[in-house]
Amino acid sequence: MSETHIAFISGVVATSIGFGLAVLWDVYKWNRDTGARDVAVMSALNDDLEANLSLIEMNESILLAEMEVLKEKKSVVRPLQTLREGFWDVAKFNLPKKLVENANALKTLKDISKETSYTNEVIRSRESWRANNSAMSNFESRLEIYNSDLLGLFKSLKALTEDEIKEIK
Repeated sequence: MSETHIAFISGVVATSIGFGLAVLWDVYKWNRDTGARDVAVMSALNDDLEANLSLIEMNESILLAEMEVLKEKKSVVRPLQTLREGFWDVAKFNLPKKLVENANALKTLKDISKETSYTNEVIRSRESWRANNSAMSNFESRLEIYNSDLLGLFKSLKALTEDEIKEIK
């Protein structure tokens, strides 16, 4: 074999080894970055779901207190707080491996998102009605209906959320 062939072959081998090492390095960085992103997304999901549980409990206590004073033709001044909804956007645009591998957890998270959105709309509707219709003759009975509906929604959403937190931890 001539020196030209040997030089050519050694150049091809060196280039192949360099290319292989570059690919391995990129795969390593991809896995490292994906793992860090997954941890951050799962932490954000968990934080939002736990915050919603706290908001649900706070809203439930307001509603239960109001149910008692409505009998006396009074109401609670403190408004209900809407729940966090952004967790679904974070999850679907940065889908963590843990959710990809667990279709049930992903479906439940989507269901929680839909229920949270609906619950927030009911809260907004109730607050708007409460703030603008206190002089109505049916104020107390209508507010009782809103409160009962919301307590039912909170119960369902709370159960789903607690189960999901256990599943994704």
